[in-house]
Amino acid sequence: MKKSSALLLYGDSENNADLYYATKFLVPDPVYFVQIKNKKYLFLNDLEVDRGRSESQVDEVVSISELTEKLKKVKKAKAFPLLELLEFFLKEKGVSAITIPHNFPAYSAQKLKNKKFKLQFQADPFWPTRVIKNQEEKKNIKLALKHTANAIKRAYAILAECGIKKNLLYYKGKKLGSEGLRSLIDLYLFEQGCLAQQTIVAGGEQGVDPHNRGDALLHAHESIVMDVFPRHIASRYYADMSRTVVKGKASPQLKKQWQAVKEAQEWTMAHLKAGVNGRKIHEGILKLFEKKGFKSGNINGRMQGFFHGTGHGLGLDIHEAPRISKFDHTLKEGTVVTVEPGLYYSGVGGVRIEDVVYITKDGCEILSSCPKILEIE
Repeated sequence: MKKSSALLLYGDSENNADLYYATKFLVPDPVYFVQIKNKKYLFLNDLEVDRGRSESQVDEVVSISELTEKLKKVKKAKAFPLLELLEFFLKEKGVSAITIPHNFPAYSAQKLKNKKFKLQFQADPFWPTRVIKNQEEKKNIKLALKHTANAIKRAYAILAECGIKKNLLYYKGKKLGSEGLRSLIDLYLFEQGCLAQQTIVAGGEQGVDPHNRGDALLHAHESIVMDVFPRHIASRYYADMSRTVVKGKASPQLKKQWQAVKEAQEWTMAHLKAGVNGRKIHEGILKLFEKKGFKSGNINGRMQGFFHGTGHGLGLDIHEAPRISKFDHTLKEGTVVTVEPGLYYSGVGGVRIEDVVYITKDGCEILSSCPKILEIE
């Protein structure tokens, strides 16, 4: 038999985007997926096999029970480990070399290596085609972004309704904190068919830490960073959007900071197009901020200024290739990326403004739309 090679994935498609991308089938427990040449195989147990045969987009669903019965004719045993069934299947198909993702389980990889399979690791992205979004994927992302924009508008409306007592925000007679506003955002999104996790609503000093979710009462006249990145439940595609607002009056320094971030985002969008190196864009923003007097780095023992990436790919994962950061990454036509410059200074507050764009041959198409407001009276 002529020897062949195979692509191999292992995981549950609810958390493994590569597996879902290959099969379009949701399964909560880890399974094997094999692709030999252009033929796709999905290994499923009795609980999932019938659903898999009707719903998955693979060429063949391999029944673990049927494969077990087949192996019993060769080896005497009542049952076999799943990895042994996989080995039997691969050898039947004449597979001698396997390509696996960088995060494949080490134990299973060693077992396959011991069985004389030649292993090759594929760096992320495992499926290069995931980087380029087709029109259906673009539509799915735009829908998720539409719901996200409406959730942020809802947050604007809630803040507009808030009263101020002793510098604290009150909503419907109760003190409003990060958790309360976050819950209202997340609940709205769930009602629209989106699942939001780790939503950021960070006020004042907490907003100076870009990934601080926020767990304090919200104050008037301080920046509130909202970063909302839900997954649309039906399509599995993510949105990602950030806005920074103040209930009341922003300080002159915060106004200057917010305006600089807004201009940096606009500058980025004006320079994005296919063939551009993301590192050059990122370096351009750093220079722009420096020119405006906003220094970045370790200031008084804390990272301040602009110290995260400018953007990242978006799709079935919230963070995927490519990146707009300090690393070289050439942007391709059809890529969907975030644009999220920020500035963070202790004693002033954090500012981040984020939208999502689709890279075109000559520029970029902005997929998200939501008002950029600093002060809410």
